[in-house]
Amino acid sequence: MPSARLPLSLRRALLQVLLALATALLVRVTPQFASPVGAMAAIAPAAGLVLAAAAAWGWRVWPALLLGAWAGAGFGFDLRDGAAIAATGLHAAVGTWLLHRRHREGRLLLESTRDFFRDLLRPTLLAGVAGALPAAGAAAAGGVTLQAAGLTLLLQTGAAAGGIVLCAPIVWTLCAHPRAHWRARRAQVGLSLVMSVLALTAASVVLARWDLGHARETFDEEAHARAATIQLRLRGVADGIGALHGAMLIAEGRVSTEQFQALAMPWLNVAGIRELTWFDRVDRAGIDAVVLRHRATSGSDAPVAHRSGLNLLSVPELRPTLLRALGGGPERASPAYRPPGAEESVVRLSIWRPLRLGDGNVGGLVGAVIDLESLFASDAGRPRDDLTVCAIDVEGDAALRRLFGPPGCDTSDAADSLLRRAESIEFGGRRWLLRLERPLIDAMRDGGHWKVWLVSGPGLVGGALLAALLLTMTGVAQREARERRHAERAAAINEHELRSIFDTVSAGLVQTAPDGRILNANPAYCRMTGYTLDELRLMNVSQLAAVADPGHDATAAERAAAGQLHYRHRSGRIVPVSVSVRTVRDADGREVHAVGTVQDLSETIRLRELERESERAEAANRAKSEFVARMGHELRTPLNAILGFAQLLDNHAGAQLQPSWREWLTRIQQAGWHLLAMINDVLDLSRVEAGTLALHDQRIDLREAIEASVAMVEEAAQRRHVTIVRDLSDSAPQVRGDAVRVRQVLINLLSNAVKYNREGGHVLVCSRALDGPRVEIEVADTGLGMTAEQIERLFQPFNRLGRERLGVEGTGIGLVIAKRLAELMGGSLQVHSQPGKGSVFTLTLPAPRKGAQADTLPAEVDDELYSGRRVLYIEDNDTNAELMRGMLANRPQIELTVVGNGRDGLAAARARPPHLILLDIGLPDIDGLQVLQLIREDPRLSRVPVIVVSADASDDRVDAALTGGASEFLAKPLNLRALLRAVDQQLEIRHTVF
Repeated sequence: MPSARLPLSLRRALLQVLLALATALLVRVTPQFASPVGAMAAIAPAAGLVLAAAAAWGWRVWPALLLGAWAGAGFGFDLRDGAAIAATGLHAAVGTWLLHRRHREGRLLLESTRDFFRDLLRPTLLAGVAGALPAAGAAAAGGVTLQAAGLTLLLQTGAAAGGIVLCAPIVWTLCAHPRAHWRARRAQVGLSLVMSVLALTAASVVLARWDLGHARETFDEEAHARAATIQLRLRGVADGIGALHGAMLIAEGRVSTEQFQALAMPWLNVAGIRELTWFDRVDRAGIDAVVLRHRATSGSDAPVAHRSGLNLLSVPELRPTLLRALGGGPERASPAYRPPGAEESVVRLSIWRPLRLGDGNVGGLVGAVIDLESLFASDAGRPRDDLTVCAIDVEGDAALRRLFGPPGCDTSDAADSLLRRAESIEFGGRRWLLRLERPLIDAMRDGGHWKVWLVSGPGLVGGALLAALLLTMTGVAQREARERRHAERAAAINEHELRSIFDTVSAGLVQTAPDGRILNANPAYCRMTGYTLDELRLMNVSQLAAVADPGHDATAAERAAAGQLHYRHRSGRIVPVSVSVRTVRDADGREVHAVGTVQDLSETIRLRELERESERAEAANRAKSEFVARMGHELRTPLNAILGFAQLLDNHAGAQLQPSWREWLTRIQQAGWHLLAMINDVLDLSRVEAGTLALHDQRIDLREAIEASVAMVEEAAQRRHVTIVRDLSDSAPQVRGDAVRVRQVLINLLSNAVKYNREGGHVLVCSRALDGPRVEIEVADTGLGMTAEQIERLFQPFNRLGRERLGVEGTGIGLVIAKRLAELMGGSLQVHSQPGKGSVFTLTLPAPRKGAQADTLPAEVDDELYSGRRVLYIEDNDTNAELMRGMLANRPQIELTVVGNGRDGLAAARARPPHLILLDIGLPDIDGLQVLQLIREDPRLSRVPVIVVSADASDDRVDAALTGGASEFLAKPLNLRALLRAVDQQLEIRHTVF
């Protein structure tokens, strides 16, 4: 059934969209509950959402968060929008840097006060300060004072910190890891913090609007008073013009300059009036006299002047105003102008009023020059006046629209951070617009309207404490619940394990009351006693003990003291047991119960009997092996004399003996060698069965081993006219095994193939490579063959299958040894035979491993015979010594010295070092191997070759001799040719001594 979950890519895209929409919504609604102070919110929930989302999902949600912030700001590009987007990015950066790794690893738990300070309070403070920096920078760039920028930084930090500390845990209860941990905290933490945020924002909205209303009322009062002051000043200017007009009207315009100055001087103190002027009306006929009369004062710039001789209608800037003034009505003001060369802030205008005489004619003009800066400026006595006044001329003929105020105030739109009031003013027949503005933050500060912050500040602190309390309490509760579940689970597991151990342990476990009543027992104890658990609980442990007869068992008391008792099984049989008891006591030291461990000793006793029987069998086997080895040694010693002297007799006098005597001598040698073969086979079989036969892992040249083995049976094959044919594969040049034992097996197979063949028969020896890698050697003959029954009994020791009736010598154990040797070397020996058609023996051996180094072969010696050699023979048996003299008589260039014990032999060798030492092992004073060690430790004798000649040819002895430094080991009875070949090989490398 397909899964109902959305694909991962679609879920990620949906997450991005939801985060962008949520961020945009929170950014958009935040100003709705903003403080009037700089239009800054007392709490910024968007900051908490951004930090929590960045902590949960890392850098991959940054685009959605930034896009949501930009959308919430109305996709604007001004400083304020850029500050909001930058603050969002900084909040996300802090959340990703400090919390994303812990969230990703499932370690954002907030289970303790330490976790709260590390994983919430520290990111809150860092993110709050970092997010407030762009807003403070934007405020500073907007031209506010340093104090206002600092206040912006402080308030923005508080708003962001409040939003994070209250809103981030709400978001984490919805999406944080581990999910089960945070999901369980939604009701206690999430819902409680949501209610806290709603209550705090509601209080902030109400208080912010309340403060804003008070601030607006205060501003309106101050702005109205300022506007009234300005209008009062304008009325003063008009009153001054009107007073001069009245005085001039009474005098009918006939006043002197001094009189005009006296009339005008009091009005110069009216704010805004810079200059008062009286212009007489002069007819064209008398204009020259007026000009001459006033020429002296025409250049004066006095604030009060009585001027004539100027045609004002000829001045373009004054003509429209004068025409309106002459047209009737009160005074008329001219458009504002800036005097040539004056600063930009210097703006002036003139106001004129005609003097109409009784006859209706205009007798002159009363004029005044108004300085607008002094007219609109605030009173110098006020300690602070942060109202911004902007006067705008709205008439169409105005060349300068801005009469007063900062640059651009005539075109600026209303801003949320400003309080503004506009009034229309009529002055001198012109309409002005008076704008009064004040920064909202100044209004709040000066008016003391801080109720929203007085509530939101403690509210944020209280909310943070509430969040810490809720998170810590729920975290501790969850941790304790988790630890309790783990403890219960561990206890259940331990109880289950203990119960399993209690039920499955092989030893019997029993729990008893102080009075001996059985309280509990495991199945092993039940099996040991034959009772069920319910039956045992109704019994006392003393009922199970079997009382032994002290007279029957004298050590019963000792065994009881050692914890060895006897239980009586339900069936009546006696079970020997071993008991160990531990008493459990309470805090007051009173015995609560006892726990006993009961071990059934029946199997232990049986195993001990088996061990003793095994030890007796091993001792008997060792005794048998020692007996066989000793018997072999004792048999080899006389055989050495029999075969040795028979060989010497045959070698030196065989041609001179009568034919019957010579045949008798031959039979003596055949019987001796047959007896030696039997002794060797018995010894080998004994070592194979005892597992003491040591084998060497060597790389063996197969063709050379086969040729050497064929050479050993070549003489017997020639006597029976048996032809040996070789078919050796080049793909199997070598095998792996013990070189001596491989030749032993091959000689045994070839010898049987020749002995049990027909006269004139054939023997085929072939080899081939197999997979594995292995090598197969087949020895096939054309002899009698065997039946299936005979093949089944072929590998039984001393079973010759009835062939002893044929008169063929044999022991019946050669093939047994050959099969066991093949198996010990990692191979096998199999046989296929048909009666009358011959037999095929297949020997399989492992091939050499690739890369193995070939065994070092001895270098060939020169065929040239040596001369002048000294040989020392250390031998205690006179017969063996005499035999050695006879055998070495075939080498007259050898000077033989015989010594009867080890110490004398060492002394003789040190007195006159020989070229070769022949050493027997069984010496009467010290062991021959110790003599060998002393020879190798002597600097003068260390390079002298030593051939060990001994009847003790066990593998241990041979290995010990060769390891101790012997050049070769010859087993008694000695073969004359083998002895001479070994002696020649060692002496040919010695320097000749004459």
